[in-house]
Amino acid sequence: MSKTKNLIPLIIILLAGVIEANSRVAFSRPGNMIRVPNVDSDMYKNLLAVNVSSEYLSSSQSSSAFSVNTLAKSGYLYGISFVKPVNPANSAELGFHLQKNMVEYGDVKLDVGIQDVILRQGSDIEDADGLDTKGVSLFAVLSSAKHFEDYAIATHLGFGSGKINEDSHLYVSNPKQNIGVFLGFNFTTPFLKKNGGINFLTEFDGKGLNIGVSIPILKSTHINLGITHFENFGDFATEDRTGTDWADLSGGAPSITFGMGINVPRIIDADEAEALSKQLGDGIYGETDSSILYYDPI
Repeated sequence: MSKTKNLIPLIIILLAGVIEANSRVAFSRPGNMIRVPNVDSDMYKNLLAVNVSSEYLSSSQSSSAFSVNTLAKSGYLYGISFVKPVNPANSAELGFHLQKNMVEYGDVKLDVGIQDVILRQGSDIEDADGLDTKGVSLFAVLSSAKHFEDYAIATHLGFGSGKINEDSHLYVSNPKQNIGVFLGFNFTTPFLKKNGGINFLTEFDGKGLNIGVSIPILKSTHINLGITHFENFGDFATEDRTGTDWADLSGGAPSITFGMGINVPRIIDADEAEALSKQLGDGIYGETDSSILYYDPI
């Protein structure tokens, strides 16, 4: 177990060292899905959720992100992300994200929010620097969670604009403002149940299919693996090919994703735990146990 702990800082350094490309890098937005907005019913247990992730497009092109999310007592979910895009070249993006639950009925929740309020600096493209409001994403998502003994499935259905609807790997100076529908499933299994269970993820973000898996290696740490634009995976890494098979990077190119998430637990007392249990209900997504009172990251 100590060897696993020692690997965590190394993985973070390796991922943070390849920061380039599109804004909505996999696993970089609030929640526990790949790219689509969602409701993470376990977020109340965490003071902070920290994620480092990368999308590998070819042997020479990759995109990565570092993000931090926190749920305030007011119920607002705040997120901040840092990305260094491949285009515009030499630029860096600081993104801000906000989400709030509006309606809750049984195991169904309705959240609304805004993502991708981006501040860009260092670009070599004229007028690309500064506050970018052209790709701001407004969304509403309806989420529900069902549990079946040791299994659970969460469904996220919603619509969004801006970069939620389309986020190209290539810089677009005047993106079209369209509204698209997205759908995601998060299937929790009892494998590695002691650490929270392995989650299998599938989502349609309005433009393509993304698949992934989240593997908890510790109670507080999980590894994220996935493929974005799975429907185009036959065109993966066309920049590495030769002859007629070669093609330049496209806006909807597929990628192999790899990342790590670390949850910093929120310390709460017994009264708060009981109140949260009543609020969230029973089941794999709502149950509150003593592990969040006396937290052991192993």
